[in-house]
Amino acid sequence: MIGDLDATGKSATVLDDHPHGAIAASEHVRFTLPDTDGGGVGSKALHHFGDLRRVEGVALDDEGHAHYVIDEEGRVALRTLIFD
Repeated sequence: MIGDLDATGKSATVLDDHPHGAIAASEHVRFTLPDTDGGGVGSKALHHFGDLRRVEGVALDDEGHAHYVIDEEGRVALRTLIFD
């Protein structure tokens, strides 16, 4: 998962150093690391969440469905999205 670093207005130290991190969009990406030193990292965007900004975790079940952990204004929720 990539996206915003923390909610604005909470005196988050990480945002003091990187204020642009508060406006990043959440996105689920898959990447592979090379087996050896050197070489590039390949990546593929799997899902962009649009206005849903606080997607903080993901777990894949044995059927390939993604279950996302979302922080909605301090309330943690679990959502299952099925997409191609």
